[in-house]
Amino acid sequence: MKDFSEKYRGVTHFGLALEERADMRGKMDAWRVLKDALQRTVEEDVRSELLYDALDYLENQGCHERAIKDFRNALLIGPPVARYMTIKFAMQRIWKGL
Repeated sequence: MKDFSEKYRGVTHFGLALEERADMRGKMDAWRVLKDALQRTVEEDVRSELLYDALDYLENQGCHERAIKDFRNALLIGPPVARYMTIKFAMQRIWKGL
């Protein structure tokens, strides 16, 4: 699993301020991966290692587990509009958990 907060840790020239915010910045980077997948899901298959890593990272950070599971299941929905709407609803719940 990819650690989305890794690039924000141990950056000495910014001091502790960046280190303390590393988890939140990692969550936001993972969120951007999900957001990109939502925007592309109607036109293409967005399932990728990076997307699953982002979901795993958010789940390990304590985000809304049920919403993340719903997001994963939505990726298997055939009709593109139904897939988009289900992913969007799951993302709204994930966002509340960030």
